Amino acid sequence: MRIDETEGELAAGAINDYDSDISEANDWSDEMKMAIAALGRGMGPLKIPSYRKRQDLDKAYRKRRRRVPMGIRPRTIMEAGTFRPMYRRVLKEFHPEMLLSQQSVIAVDDYMGLVLARLVQIASGLASNHYGGCLDARDIQTAVRLLFPDKLGILAVSSGTKAVTEMIQLDKNMNPNES
Repeated sequence: MRIDETEGELAAGAINDYDSDISEANDWSDEMKMAIAALGRGMGPLKIPSYRKRQDLDKAYRKRRRRVPMGIRPRTIMEAGTFRPMYRRVLKEFHPEMLLSQQSVIAVDDYMGLVLARLVQIASGLASNHYGGCLDARDIQTAVRLLFPDKLGILAVSSGTKAVTEMIQLDKNMNPNES
């Protein structure tokens, strides 16, 4: 690029202005003076490293970040409304050689959310038909039978009943004095 004489004079005047400003500020470092002079020449802003600030931040970061042994670390908290950590565990239990990608976990989680929302919608419609309007186990079973086809609905109802029965038995074994 070629600089005209008028632009050159303007640039020289700007440099002189910056130089006079720099000479007034005695507490600035040489790096700061160079950066301001570079701005006056049209070179653009220079990034000036602040070593003292960086060292202070590193010390503060090291103080805050403590290594915790693996056995003491808290488990990851599940997001509200998702079962994402559970899909990989269940798959590993039945098919240890298979893996799930992040996209497939998201897709399965979205599908499960839709199915559960539809189940709740059907069950709440059934509950509003009878006295009391409270969801009952019978309403959930009927909603499952209506939502899923023939054998899949029957299998889902029997598996759910079995799981609830096991949980009740486990609760009775843990707290024998309550019932």
